[in-house]
Amino acid sequence: MIRTIPSYIKVMITLIMPKNWSWTSLREITNGFSLNDGDWILSENMDENGSVKLIQLGSVGFMRYVDNGFKHITEAIFEKLSCTPVKPGYMLINRIISNKMCVCILPEIDGKLITTVDTCWISPNAVNYNLKYILYVLSSPQFQSLVKLSAGGNTRKRISKTNLISLPIPFPPLMEQQYIVNVIEKTFSYLDHILKSLT
Repeated sequence: MIRTIPSYIKVMITLIMPKNWSWTSLREITNGFSLNDGDWILSENMDENGSVKLIQLGSVGFMRYVDNGFKHITEAIFEKLSCTPVKPGYMLINRIISNKMCVCILPEIDGKLITTVDTCWISPNAVNYNLKYILYVLSSPQFQSLVKLSAGGNTRKRISKTNLISLPIPFPPLMEQQYIVNVIEKTFSYLDHILKSLT
């Protein structure tokens, strides 16, 4: 499952990894059922009376979901276009790059949900990876630098799904992934407490 880092990557993370860590990529730890793009939805497919909620790019913030409301399509259009639903707990990745690539975890939202074609989604998989660990890796300055090098486009930079899933990720065992997530979240909680005490 774990292969060598692709040779075309010229800038690598400077990191001396423990012996039980490896390099991997999203391509190697996911498949088409656990990672894919959102659906190709055109403006004429929209229907304000539809029951299916479309999560747009602007709702994918940097490590947080941004509630910008929804556009909608009908169940009939959902079926006609063979849309794939996304679920609370999935990770969403905005492949349109401004100053960074935004990644977040989808919170609890009622109803059937889909997202747009420039948004990758990754489902949880407790056997292959810790999704929050992947979130923090993808949000790291080192990974974001690789994203910028791999992005293309003149007016709007975007990273293709093919390039995104090929970028290298440092990959510890699952128990260590959870430990790292716990440490990061405790640190964030401590920082939030300090900030609240200063206001």
